Amino acid sequence: MGTKKSNKLYAAAAALAVTASAVAPGLTADAATKVTVKSVTNPASISHYGGYTFAVKKLSLPKTVKVLLSNKKYENRSVKWGKVSYDKKYIGKYQTISGTVSGTTKKASIKVKLNNYPVDVVEPKLAPVAVGEKLNLPSTIDVKYKDGKVIARSAKSFNLTAEKTDKAGMMKLSYNYMGKNSSIKGSIAYEVKAAEITNVMNEIKDDMLSVSADVKYPAKDAKAEVLVYAFKDMTKEPIKVAAELKDGKLTAKSGVLPAGTHAFAVKVGEVVSPAKDFVIEAPMVKEVKAINATQLEVAFNKAVDAKSVFADGVSGTLATGVLKFRSIDSVTDGTLTGKLSEDGKTLVVTSTQLLEKRYDVEVDKVKTVTGASVEKFGKILTIEKDAVAPSIVGTERITATKVKVKFSEPMTSAGSTTFKLADGTVVSGITGEGVLVDGGMAVELDLSNVSVPVGKEIIATIIGAADKAGNLLTPNPATVSIQKGDKDGVAPTVSSVVQSGAKTFEITFSEALSTKPSVSIDGTPVAAGKISIDSKDAKKVVVEASAVLSGDKVVTISGAVDGSGEVQAATNRVVKFVSDTVAPKIVSSAVVTDATDKAEYLELSFDKNVDLSTATIDVENSSYVKDYVTTSITGSTLDPISIAYKNADNKKVLRVKLDTLLGTTTDVEGAKYALNFSLTGVSSEFGVSVASGTASFTRGKDGVAANTTVQALNNTGVPGYTPIAQSPTNNNEITVAFAENVDAATATNAANYIVGGAIVESATVNSANTKVVTLKLKADSNTFTGARNVTVQNVKAAGSSVAMNTTTLPITLKENVAPTVTAKLGADLRTITLTFSEVVSETGTAADFDVYSETTSLASNEDVALAVDGKTATIELGAVVTADQLTKGLALKALGTIDIVDAAGNKLSVGDKVVISNN
Repeated sequence: MGTKKSNKLYAAAAALAVTASAVAPGLTADAATKVTVKSVTNPASISHYGGYTFAVKKLSLPKTVKVLLSNKKYENRSVKWGKVSYDKKYIGKYQTISGTVSGTTKKASIKVKLNNYPVDVVEPKLAPVAVGEKLNLPSTIDVKYKDGKVIARSAKSFNLTAEKTDKAGMMKLSYNYMGKNSSIKGSIAYEVKAAEITNVMNEIKDDMLSVSADVKYPAKDAKAEVLVYAFKDMTKEPIKVAAELKDGKLTAKSGVLPAGTHAFAVKVGEVVSPAKDFVIEAPMVKEVKAINATQLEVAFNKAVDAKSVFADGVSGTLATGVLKFRSIDSVTDGTLTGKLSEDGKTLVVTSTQLLEKRYDVEVDKVKTVTGASVEKFGKILTIEKDAVAPSIVGTERITATKVKVKFSEPMTSAGSTTFKLADGTVVSGITGEGVLVDGGMAVELDLSNVSVPVGKEIIATIIGAADKAGNLLTPNPATVSIQKGDKDGVAPTVSSVVQSGAKTFEITFSEALSTKPSVSIDGTPVAAGKISIDSKDAKKVVVEASAVLSGDKVVTISGAVDGSGEVQAATNRVVKFVSDTVAPKIVSSAVVTDATDKAEYLELSFDKNVDLSTATIDVENSSYVKDYVTTSITGSTLDPISIAYKNADNKKVLRVKLDTLLGTTTDVEGAKYALNFSLTGVSSEFGVSVASGTASFTRGKDGVAANTTVQALNNTGVPGYTPIAQSPTNNNEITVAFAENVDAATATNAANYIVGGAIVESATVNSANTKVVTLKLKADSNTFTGARNVTVQNVKAAGSSVAMNTTTLPITLKENVAPTVTAKLGADLRTITLTFSEVVSETGTAADFDVYSETTSLASNEDVALAVDGKTATIELGAVVTADQLTKGLALKALGTIDIVDAAGNKLSVGDKVVISNN
């Protein structure tokens, strides 16, 4: 930027300031009069100001000078100066102006210099400013001078005047630079910007819209918000969501929005970004997939409510109708249980059966945590056979002396584990190895034994562990590092003792326990079997007294041990036990068909636990209606019969079989019953009896009881007998003996048999003995001789609907890798040398090989003689091999009588033939 041509440049008159003498002394005016011109004092400076130079009109030069006459007196004489001019190119340098002293020929001179002066103002670049914000003025502005130098001058010298910032656009900052006796006028451009909204991003989580954006130049006190247009309807007033604007970043989060396609825009002040679409998905199942041989993963797009998924509202058994999972390829359906992830979006379902082939999957009746229904989901799911090997995913320290080793998927066998220190020293005393916990997902190792060193790294080596599909752990063996912690110096203490029932109370400790305490009530010890650490909370101990607790009791607690081995000091607590005097109430009655025996039962549900003491139920003065005819049942018609818990773990539900309750003459199919009954031997835990009750129901028909025989491996009780054994004559065969005749469909499923370190190729049931299954191992799959774990699972007894319990037995197996042989013709064209892959032997003197050239026999029924090392043998031909025979090729063929075996008894593998090399 330069000063505009129209700008006027004002300059003061050139001020002449004398600074030094520059004339020659001792000059005479003429011959008669001696004249000396005294030095002219103070040479002048000329100052110019402004943006351009100009011709000096007049210099204020001295009109007279003092002249020293010959009489020693001074006299003022005028001076006639010559042409008054100077060269404007020379800035800051002295130039001489001369004149003649009147009445003489003497010269007078004076030196003047042209001072530096400004010629332009360098326009500063001002940062853009937001609407309404104050312009950030510079503290200095550069001024360019005639000599080319640029000097920063205080902005105070410029008399700055800015335009307003109340609207966007290019504005001017006017200035009037005030120098000494001069000024330069001009302007500096600056921009007032409207808000700039960029990088608008959005994310949907839990049906809420989160928005972020970068914002530059927001107007002063500008309101920031997100405008949400429900279902993209721009004609309606948007939902306005307040946004936070800080350090150039805008963030906002909406409330819960309905499912559908919506739009939003970001608004800052009066500036609105372009609208963007976003989708709130309806609650749905995103995916169902198999994650291993026995587990499915159901992924939801929103967190679902466990109460709608599980029968108990927490985990385990699925609620009725939630998941239908049916095989369509004649594969046995298993019993399903589930567990929901912490975020509520993933349901892992575990089956008691291996998952393979096609299944009809249906997910229904699930609700989200907000109560919305998840869209019904259905598909045909194809599950490939699980061939992915499991692995160890890490360890979890439970206490200082308990460590869990976790697997990547449910295992059917934990294999065997050895423990050593880093230097190879064997560690003994660790328990829990080989025992699966957490549904087969882990083993829990107990290192509390004093023989286990504290603070040292212990290497646990696991071999032969296998998943439900029989895939061995990888690597196999696998190692993991564990360590026993030392005592932490803090003993556990009793936090509270709280009554939990008529005979029970709970003790809560300050930390998790590894060993339960001893407990006494008023000095009487509680039996150890009645004291237990809660399975879900190791800080809690449950105590059951031998009698109903009532009134103030002194509870003494001692000897609890925490996870680090610290022992709790004995403590006494006075606990006030309160009796419940209210009798249990029957809250519901229903007729339920038992899943096992298919019979109908009358179930009575109570509002609290009940105790039974020779409990009976007696029908009194009741009736039933059949075909509109009412029949009375008098109190003497039916005798009292026993009533029992439906499940020993649930003391709130009693049941009685209707066939027994209604007797012979009053048990009528399809009749509607209105029963009155009395109960004896049924009371609350506090001893308050239940006297009577009523029930109404329609009698159905009892079904045929299902065969629930549980298959098991045979156990004869004979010392040394094992139901799983390798064939003594064929290392590729293993026989499995069962206690019951087998269900052939499950017994011949090779996946139900897992042999550590080998592959089961097939399973066969022979009609001659349907309690024995013969397993064929894949040739060469069992690579070493030694102890193995063999697991048998999912096999049913003939006609039974119940699969056997998974059973693992250790047996010793011989390896089944058959030896092989190569053959080479010697230089004499008669000797064939056989080389075996390992040391072999002959079990007899039977013939082993024939030698052929195509179909021509060169040697037959050869019984080879093995070398001493068992690795080589030779065959001598009766004649030298001809060129024609050699051209056609030579081959070694095994006879049916071959008796060459390795140390494990595996017969030599020859195949169709062995080509005899001539190299």
